[in-house]
Amino acid sequence: MNKEQFKKWKEFSLRMAKTYPRITSLRREKLTRNIEQYFIAIASESQKLKQAEEWEDLPSNYFSEFFERFYVPSDREKESSFQSQLHCCIRAGVDIAVSGNVGVLGWTSGDIQNMFPDGIPDWVKERFTQSAFDKAENILPL
Repeated sequence: MNKEQFKKWKEFSLRMAKTYPRITSLRREKLTRNIEQYFIAIASESQKLKQAEEWEDLPSNYFSEFFERFYVPSDREKESSFQSQLHCCIRAGVDIAVSGNVGVLGWTSGDIQNMFPDGIPDWVKERFTQSAFDKAENILPL
């Protein structure tokens, strides 16, 4: 992952958090704040980030360790709904910016358009089919 990919990863993840659908504004603010903190912390892992080409290449267990306070207390393997939202934003960001894997369960082309009200950048569009953002109803699942 180069500096430009890191910047795009961070931008996509934060935009996703700031526009996350079907949650309260307080939850959205908490989500955004925690993702900002994650990027500040993971930036110190620059050597490992340079070698990352997909989610699995990121520093091992970094996500789990950083957000462990959000696991369901009775089951360390189970994510809370909030941790699931964190995971969704961060994972989708790295997939779009670095690896080219795309698709977020429950997200639509309209949700992506809401993330970029001034227009979806080419680096995001190129990860989807040509017609993904042409639908008038903006409900195409991604």
